[in-house]
Amino acid sequence: LGFHAALDSDYGWAEHAELFGAQFDSHPKGAGSGEARMLVEDRTSPITAGWKGKSSFMLDDEYYRWRTAKRIPDVSLPRNAPDTHVLLSLDEGTVGGDIQKGPIAYEHHQPIAWTKTFRNKGRVYYNNMGHSDSTWTDPAFRTSLTNGVDWVSQVRPDAKCLAGTGSVASNPKP
Repeated sequence: LGFHAALDSDYGWAEHAELFGAQFDSHPKGAGSGEARMLVEDRTSPITAGWKGKSSFMLDDEYYRWRTAKRIPDVSLPRNAPDTHVLLSLDEGTVGGDIQKGPIAYEHHQPIAWTKTFRNKGRVYYNNMGHSDSTWTDPAFRTSLTNGVDWVSQVRPDAKCLAGTGSVASNPKP
């Protein structure tokens, strides 16, 4: 499970990038740029149940741009990562200011929240929202948190893996 700044960390840990399928690149200056439209790409997922009946909604938060993780196989932009399912994406045309005119524009319908599998066994849920205090009080966002925890916990990690005491391989095999 990861929210917002979870992908703006652990740059030297290849497994972290592999786990989430993306890494932070940059964001607009000044934390937020006003409200932007989020597109609900999967209206049937329990994680998006808080936005039931909506194809989109407006939210004022800080949205990251993603980068390809260097020298880490299968870590690309989230939409291109293996076994990744996009739940919410950014309508980049609604992001305030002139940030699309900078050196790095947001990709078209950039993923904001997604699920994926890790090494074909574990479940992963990431949501880029959560920088703004007001996001944490939004009932639909809170529903996504609760349902995301429930979804991830439906598949238990392998007991042998949990009992392990050795280090994680530096060059993991999928």
